[in-house]
Amino acid sequence: MGALSAGSKAAILGCIFLQLAMFSSSERVFGVHRLLQYDKAKTPLGSRRGSINLPATVDPNADLSKRVLIIQHEDVTDELITRMTSQTQRLGGVVVVLPEDMTSVGHDEIERWKGFEARLLNAEINYAIYFAFGNDQLRELQRELGHSSDGYHIQTQGAEPTKIASVAAFNIQGWLAGSSSTLAPGAVLPTIAIVAHHDSYGAAPGLANGADSNGSGVVALLEIARVFSKLYDGSRTQGSHNLLFVLTGAGKLNFAGTKQWLQNTDMRLLESVEFALCLDTIGSGSEALYLHVSKPRKEPVVDALYTLVEDTAKQMDIPLSIVQKKINISNDVVAWEHEQFSRKRILAATLSSRPSSAHVSSGLFDARSRVSTPILRRNIGLVIELLAKHIYGHRQLALKLSEGELGANLHFAESWLEAIGNSTRMAPYTQKKAALVDGFQQVLKSYTSEVSLQQHTIDDETIFYSNEEVTMSAFKVKPALFDVILSAVIAAYLALLVVVIQGPANALLTVKDIFGIRAASKRRPTGKA
Repeated sequence: MGALSAGSKAAILGCIFLQLAMFSSSERVFGVHRLLQYDKAKTPLGSRRGSINLPATVDPNADLSKRVLIIQHEDVTDELITRMTSQTQRLGGVVVVLPEDMTSVGHDEIERWKGFEARLLNAEINYAIYFAFGNDQLRELQRELGHSSDGYHIQTQGAEPTKIASVAAFNIQGWLAGSSSTLAPGAVLPTIAIVAHHDSYGAAPGLANGADSNGSGVVALLEIARVFSKLYDGSRTQGSHNLLFVLTGAGKLNFAGTKQWLQNTDMRLLESVEFALCLDTIGSGSEALYLHVSKPRKEPVVDALYTLVEDTAKQMDIPLSIVQKKINISNDVVAWEHEQFSRKRILAATLSSRPSSAHVSSGLFDARSRVSTPILRRNIGLVIELLAKHIYGHRQLALKLSEGELGANLHFAESWLEAIGNSTRMAPYTQKKAALVDGFQQVLKSYTSEVSLQQHTIDDETIFYSNEEVTMSAFKVKPALFDVILSAVIAAYLALLVVVIQGPANALLTVKDIFGIRAASKRRPTGKA
């Protein structure tokens, strides 16, 4: 058995390592992001599972009951989405492959996925749906699955999702005090509030970068604060209005952060707010803008304000429409951020490139590359211009502040777009103060005074579940006959190796030792008394 210990054992180990190396070379590993899972009013919605351990296919027409479908985003059809959201057709799992370069996705494809995301998020899906960016590993896997009879087994690494205990919202505000030199005794200086929510939302929390919705609104607010800090720094150009800048959290959760801010802000400050302008999704390639309002033009003050916006946009050759929608007080759900202000009887509006609240943005495709910097700069310039006209009383003049050195700083805007567009900011998954929130606070401290940060726990019936990025592995599998043949070949190889090392006679003895034949024969009784 000495020869077996030294030679045969080494040979066996060599074969084992050879087999492991052969199988590991067929492994594909890539990161994936799971579809959102949440309960709304006790109704389970989204993807209800996180684990996958099944064979893979790239054929959407195959039997998907016990298979994982890997499919390109452009190949997803309305019929497939119907199958994916059906309660009668349970699938094994789906991996939707997104492009590495978001600029390659056309307008029509993004519009398709806006509808697909809404349908996926409003259905109970009792299996795992994942999204992944196309890379070399994934492309090679798809090619092999499409051209080879050899299959792959898909497996996720990670724990099943758990409930998130609470959702936090972070509100940040800064202040630019106006000049009170011409103010009558006992009068209160009016305040204009510039507001934008800083969170994002999407079908996959790990991909919800929200570069346009609402990264563009945040960048615009910070840039407007920078411009007016220069104006208000001089006694001759200090405006006759206070300027209040508010970044709100949980905007995608019924603007819960805005509601909390209104409930916790000093009533005297709220009473001084003459007008609140909310900025939401103003960086897309769309030429048109919409001012969403709640109050009709009946009152002279309201009409004058709406006219100022229309005239300023016309002077700057910006297509702009005013969309008035009455608030339903009996319904707690609001369509736009300004409606939370309107409920407090504060004149407010939302400037957006979206014609209606139903015209949602695509969370999966709302990447930095989708934001048009020239369009965003133009829209920031519009806000600067109309604010200056109102504050300084030059309503009929084209001040063209946005074209001078007070105009939007392109480097500033692009830098912040990069930072925001490369981060995920869904409120349920930012329980601690994120570095980005801290960055917003520091910028406002640079340009405004009395900057404060408020953290609130959102009182909402919606329950969210953990959703971290996980690793997905694809292992090549062979037919059962292959395993039988391979085992026979390995056994024959080992037998031959033992014969070569020990010689035929000793090899036979070794085989008897392995199977206990010699030991049994030694113990066999002789039959004598």
